[in-house]
Amino acid sequence: MKHFRYRRKSSDSEDRQMLSLETQHRELERVGRFWTDVEIVDDYGEARTAKKPGRPLFNEMLRRIRRGEAEGVIAYSPNRLARNATDAGAVMQLLDDGKIKSLKFATYAFENTPQGKFMLQIMFAEGKHYSDNLSANIHLAIRTKLENGWFPNKAPLGYRNDSATGTIVPDPERFRIVQRLWQEMASGSESVTGLLAKAIQWGLTMPRTRRQGGGPLSRAGIYRLFANEFYTGVMQWRGKVYKGNHVPAISPATFERVQELIHRPHSRRPLRPSFAFAGMIRCGECGFAVTAEDKVNAYGRRYVYYHCTHRRADYRCRQPVVSAAALEDQVLKFVKRLAIPERLVEWMGAHLRAKAQSHSVVEAEVRASVTRRLQAAEKERTNLIQLRMRELVGDAEFLAMRATLDREIIHLERDAAVPVRHVEWFELCDTVEIFISRAVKWFQEGGIEVRRAILAAVGSNFQLRDRIFSAEARLPFTQLQASDPILNGRAVVDDVRTLWEQNDKTLLDQIDAIRGVIARCDPSLIPTPDDATRDDAA
Repeated sequence: MKHFRYRRKSSDSEDRQMLSLETQHRELERVGRFWTDVEIVDDYGEARTAKKPGRPLFNEMLRRIRRGEAEGVIAYSPNRLARNATDAGAVMQLLDDGKIKSLKFATYAFENTPQGKFMLQIMFAEGKHYSDNLSANIHLAIRTKLENGWFPNKAPLGYRNDSATGTIVPDPERFRIVQRLWQEMASGSESVTGLLAKAIQWGLTMPRTRRQGGGPLSRAGIYRLFANEFYTGVMQWRGKVYKGNHVPAISPATFERVQELIHRPHSRRPLRPSFAFAGMIRCGECGFAVTAEDKVNAYGRRYVYYHCTHRRADYRCRQPVVSAAALEDQVLKFVKRLAIPERLVEWMGAHLRAKAQSHSVVEAEVRASVTRRLQAAEKERTNLIQLRMRELVGDAEFLAMRATLDREIIHLERDAAVPVRHVEWFELCDTVEIFISRAVKWFQEGGIEVRRAILAAVGSNFQLRDRIFSAEARLPFTQLQASDPILNGRAVVDDVRTLWEQNDKTLLDQIDAIRGVIARCDPSLIPTPDDATRDDAA
């Protein structure tokens, strides 16, 4: 009698401990020596799950049986043929129609009798019952892990799965680089394509797995990275939002800023500057921007010079050009003269102590505000559920609104659980001192973007007149002058005190710009995730 031999191996979790296709083949060959009335017409080996109908080779085999090309099937066990009602019904119907007259298994003896068909149906039902129970147990384990704050899948780039604890921890080789990519993208100074090139230059590679051999980050990969809310400490799974216990790489505000930049319609990406100071400096005579040109003389020598754009229609600017080397030398001297007077450091220390005394009051106010918003969000979610129960809101609208509220509640709960830390106040002095001690070296060794970032962070009101560069130092910096340092320091202290008392945020924004330069030049000086965790715990 003609038979088809069918072997199946699934990659799903239900069959991870099942025999391979090769092992099934050897076992069927071994027991097949005792089947003298069997003629193998064709052999099918399929790596597909049987939990749902739709296996191509299995369906092709049944079509050939209906055409009369064979009258029997050989398989390792009944659950290799079917684990769902549709496929099981198709096999039973072919038995009833007489199209299948023989079924042979290595682990089960089948007889084509009413009693044999009844027992085969029970075997098929057991296979389906096993799959259903296994699926329910897997979903329960996944839901439990999500509710415990851990992602039940492969960790995204920048994190790694800790098999010892069953948690997700920052990847020491990639976490800082991923953070740096988010910061660069949020600043708006670079396009996604430019950041991809930087990521490859910084040595960011995909982790090596059993299915993937590693390699550089792809264009699709970096877009997936910037679309993944996991980096904010939030996990999404099948339309629901869960709070994660992993260390966040970015803040929710940074994530929203990146989404705005990526998805903003008709937006032009900032062009990468070709010259270090083009567009930053104003002409000291007419007030228009200073640009740069790259020229090659008759001898093939390349040189760059800066000059006024001469765009003022009612005035002819007579300012001469200045070579790039001469301008860069003057800018470097300006950076070298930057300092922080000792009296300013003393005043900032006293100001910090005063801030620390009022910190508890500010923290109580912030906590009260977060608590009120959290209570309001939880009430909104309860009202939304009631509207859904009364069928006043559709399924799609309900899921979208609930996901938004769940996400907001997760962020608010995290803000309420972590003490409010005014990091800017207590790290300001250290940040500025780190920058001052390294700014000159970074400026000399850095490229165009580094030089622009340093100059923008330390100065303002840049002018070029008669080939002489001038600038004003941003607070809290000052320039070393030949005048009395004590009087100069006192003047700076008065200026900073006035600015700080009027608007603390202005100076803090300046410190953030300095931190951005430090992150660009030497990320190792940024606190690690472990440091942040210790600070939060404290």
